[in-house]
Amino acid sequence: MPRVSLFNAVGNKQLVVYTGTESLILADVVASLGHKLVKDERLSSVSCLTCARTLTRIHGTFVKLVSQSNDGIQVTSNSKRLSSSPTGISPSAKRSRENAAANRTPARSRRSLDLRDVPSSSNISEKENLDPMDVAANRTPQSRRSLDPMDVANSLADRMEWEMNLSNADSQDSIMKVFLGYPGSGRIVKHNVASGPARSIVTNAACGNNSALAKAVLKDTKLKELILVGIINEIKREISLYSKDPECLLKRKSPADIRKFTNELLFQQLLEKCPKLALVIASICQPGFLKTLPSLTNSDVDNRFRNSVCMATAVCLHQYNQHLSAVHYRISLLLLNGGAKALTVERCAHLGISMSHSSAINMQKKAAAPSTTKATTERGHLG
Repeated sequence: MPRVSLFNAVGNKQLVVYTGTESLILADVVASLGHKLVKDERLSSVSCLTCARTLTRIHGTFVKLVSQSNDGIQVTSNSKRLSSSPTGISPSAKRSRENAAANRTPARSRRSLDLRDVPSSSNISEKENLDPMDVAANRTPQSRRSLDPMDVANSLADRMEWEMNLSNADSQDSIMKVFLGYPGSGRIVKHNVASGPARSIVTNAACGNNSALAKAVLKDTKLKELILVGIINEIKREISLYSKDPECLLKRKSPADIRKFTNELLFQQLLEKCPKLALVIASICQPGFLKTLPSLTNSDVDNRFRNSVCMATAVCLHQYNQHLSAVHYRISLLLLNGGAKALTVERCAHLGISMSHSSAINMQKKAAAPSTTKATTERGHLG
């Protein structure tokens, strides 16, 4: 941002305005307008070029107005014959004025000046000491609406540039501030960014370093907790919709559906209905750290990996909703067909990987019922 000095001579070519002199000092210009600038080591002694040009234009306009008003004052001689009376007014004119003053009503003219609200000298001095930024921020809505939108935007940008000028005092610690400007109201909000993860977040967000931004966000304890809560709620929302879906494979309980059930079909449905849940479980099943999201297409995964993801997902969803039990019924039937004892099936049910022994027996009876009927019919035909 180009800047110019307040207390040293500045050329007119740099300010791009005609003032009648080759150079000028901005502090003297401010003094001619009724204010005073004092050098202070704690404050900046420079101004941005935009503010300097605006100040110079105001000074040039003020000088022209003063010169034109002084040239317009001329002393004119009275060509009328003066009265010979001591007061210069004839007796008849004097009587007319007295009668008019006696008959005049006390009504106040619309164009008369109301001096009741004129501030005192102490109030004027206090207003002169106000910061121009505070005066602009406290401007009434009527005055804001009367301004041109482009003028408001330009003045807002100039004020923000003025606010961003830092002092020349030496400081060991760096300073980071965030300015928010609202063109509609002309209000500027300033936030001081404390040291720590917040500065790293603001810096990486402004520079577009997304990887470093994500790491900085995760270093902030409060932000990391909020992000994890948001991700978990998104996964729960997926699970809630999936459990209510009539096409959910885990809700199938008929023997025909259990026979047709495969982990390949369940894996494909999880990728479509619950992609976030499947991605989290699949990432956990893979060893090592991730640099990018893993690919879960059928061509990129083997049967063992697919079976582990489906089993882990089925156990979690059965704990969430007891009706999502197709995988548990399938494992129970496999245990019964393999000759497992009732105690073994009950232990697996307590571990959360199968149904109870009684539920498994009932499902086995339903599965065997159609074959028994078919065999009886065949025997009748043969007899």
